[in-house]
Amino acid sequence: MKIPWPARLLNYFLACNSSFSGCTFLLVIIWQIIVGFEQLTTASWCTIPTVSLATSLAAVGNSFLLHAISRLFFLKFYKYKRLLKFPIHFIMVIVSWTIIILVVPIMPLFHNGYQYEIESHLCLGTTKYALTVFYLLPTGYMLPFLAVIEIYAYTRVIISSLSLFQKL
Repeated sequence: MKIPWPARLLNYFLACNSSFSGCTFLLVIIWQIIVGFEQLTTASWCTIPTVSLATSLAAVGNSFLLHAISRLFFLKFYKYKRLLKFPIHFIMVIVSWTIIILVVPIMPLFHNGYQYEIESHLCLGTTKYALTVFYLLPTGYMLPFLAVIEIYAYTRVIISSLSLFQKL
């Protein structure tokens, strides 16, 4: 089955977004490993890499969510041609990055939620404060991945119902 060119362009665009967020995450981890072994445990040093780590990890999850939403548009909402075009996907990426940058790292900054861990030599979101855990896990990681699972389960139902009708 040959995929039409606009759909391929959108897949390439979303793949570039995923690659960028994945590379950002890997660069932040490598940066923390290199600098972390010097054991610079000051709070000001630990804030920047930890915020960037939380943001880049949330970006990876949200890039998967954007892929899932795009596939849902093509499977379920194919009648609405506006949803299948590049500007909508571009707006989705911009809104996703804006939400990631503004929402994910903010609250733990106010409650000393990012701390240096001696065991791993990394600055991470700490589990010592329950408020930090209950904020970082849902906003940055759990909601995007649970939404991806839900969307793909729904698209699986759509695909199986389509194949059932084709057999009749």
